[in-house]
Amino acid sequence: MGRYDTSLYLKAQVDNLTGHNEELRLELKESRFEATKANVEFEKAKTKVNNSNYLSGFPASGKIMETCKMKKKNHGFLSVI
Repeated sequence: MGRYDTSLYLKAQVDNLTGHNEELRLELKESRFEATKANVEFEKAKTKVNNSNYLSGFPASGKIMETCKMKKKNHGFLSVI
C-alpha cells in the first residue's frame, strides 16, 4: 500500500511540474514576442531620428541628391545639393 501512495504522489508532482513548465514556456514565448516587437519599434524610431537629423542639415530637404556631369567625361556622379 505504501508503494501505491508513493507512485501517486510522484505522478502528482510530475503533473504539477509539467504544468508549471508549460506556463513558463508560454510566458517566455510571450516575453520574446514583446522584446522583438519593442526592438522593431526602437529601430524604426532610431531610423526616423537619424533621417530627421540627416535631412535637417540640408536647405532643400525634398531634393537630397542628383546627378551632375563632369566636363572631361560623361560619367554621372552623385552630388549633395
